[in-house]
Amino acid sequence: MAKAKLRNIFVIVILMISLVCSFSLCFSQEFEYTEGTQEQLTMVKISNSVYSTASKLDANLTFYPLNDYRQSSYTLTEGKTSSSGILFHFNYGGELDFSIDSNVSTKLFVSPLETTSLDDLKAQVSVDKYLIAYTKSSTYADSSNPIIENKANQLARSNDSIETLYVLAEYVKNSMTYDLSSSDLKKASEIIVEKKGVCAQYTILFIALARSIGIPARYVSGIAYTTRTDSFEEHAWAEVYLNGAWVPFDVTFGQYGWLDTSHIALKKSLDAGDSSIKYSYIGGYIQPEEISIDAYTIGYQIGKSFSNITLELELYKEKVAQDSYVPLKVLIKNKNPYYVMLPLRVSIAPEVYGKFQKIVLLKPMEEQETFFMIYAPEKEKCRNGCIANIEVKDSFNDTAQTSLIFSDFNEKISLEKASSIVNGTDGYFGDFDFYCAPEPFNKDDASRKILCKINSSKSKAIRICYKERCFETYSERDKEMQEYIDIPKNETQACITLNDSNMILNSCVDFNKNGDDSVKNVLNDVLEWLKSFLGF
Repeated sequence: MAKAKLRNIFVIVILMISLVCSFSLCFSQEFEYTEGTQEQLTMVKISNSVYSTASKLDANLTFYPLNDYRQSSYTLTEGKTSSSGILFHFNYGGELDFSIDSNVSTKLFVSPLETTSLDDLKAQVSVDKYLIAYTKSSTYADSSNPIIENKANQLARSNDSIETLYVLAEYVKNSMTYDLSSSDLKKASEIIVEKKGVCAQYTILFIALARSIGIPARYVSGIAYTTRTDSFEEHAWAEVYLNGAWVPFDVTFGQYGWLDTSHIALKKSLDAGDSSIKYSYIGGYIQPEEISIDAYTIGYQIGKSFSNITLELELYKEKVAQDSYVPLKVLIKNKNPYYVMLPLRVSIAPEVYGKFQKIVLLKPMEEQETFFMIYAPEKEKCRNGCIANIEVKDSFNDTAQTSLIFSDFNEKISLEKASSIVNGTDGYFGDFDFYCAPEPFNKDDASRKILCKINSSKSKAIRICYKERCFETYSERDKEMQEYIDIPKNETQACITLNDSNMILNSCVDFNKNGDDSVKNVLNDVLEWLKSFLGF
């Protein structure tokens, strides 16, 4: 059961007044879903009470179960349904109640993602006024902010739109910290610096990054089931536009290109913070109470996997000493003629060192491998030998098993040796945040200065370059470092490069775009002339 609280309620006292009740949706974070469920039937009740002294009152509910590509709903209500919401009209005052009851049928939905180049996607969008709106900067998804543009350009290394979206989603998921105390709505440019929040913040940041490189994206408000509370809770996720269809991306839950059956969409909008109820009334005043959402499952269907994915496991060594670190290779075959972004997790193991879950991008008909690190603990009872079962599972109910034998009589594998096998196999998704911006400049300055800020999730030796001029330094984990770079004053653009042993990042500054351009210098010259003319 979920209780959704209304925030941002306001009243303007004029003859006819509109009151907007806004949902601030936040939510829980999991990697676990209702695995194995193919279809689900859920009862959803949305209700509200308002005390009114107005002679007439209209309450327009804009927050209700939708009908779309993966869910269908049948709603019972005394209100009048239209394209703009469900309208409740009252010609009297007092304590007024209104509600809807919906039976919602949802299905496990996997988008059959086919490759589309970013260039082709932008060309499609450029001639569609409806879609163009979903590529523009908005109040919270401020995609035109230089910090957002900088990070999006660093991450968008491929012209393949699906690969790019996967990298954007992985950056958000892996760089953010889930924090229930940071649930207030904020701009993406603030979220990317603070790197904490709940599903609303995850979704806002992902949408802003996608829009920044021209991919249409929108905000979905709804509910989803969480095993953390064993109930439906308020939730938010994104949809992006690809190949003529909207595709779901729930970055918080790690569901890219698909959604489990527990997700129920209640509203789709350009940005976060849209109203859930709009009140209009004549005379008097009104006092709305909290909007309430109650949801519970009344039926579901469990089915076998239909993913057409196969998994195989291969241990670096099947027999090891106690206190050993053992690389576990997972061989994945995608037999589908479309992309799949597959969540994997180690579901059974003695212990796992490092990540026990990850999301793997599989191209059509591709075979790929990824690694987990299994740890064989030291136990007295295992001196002469223990057998540990190991299982890896994906979110579509595909599994693979193997077993590990560890005792005092086998070779020990050190963490250093195991890491040398596993490291570098999962690519780069945001160890560094690297952003450069121009410092204030006067025409009499000998050179321009750029300030580069570097944040790293790991301690690393790095190299920073402007053209052929380079220097080496050391970035400490989770500690911001700043470096000033001198640029010749006649340059209109400068790109600074940061690299370590396995990645290269660029942060480019356009002095004209940043307002530090020739026009500004001309204005300064005019001002100086005026001063001399007037005798200052």
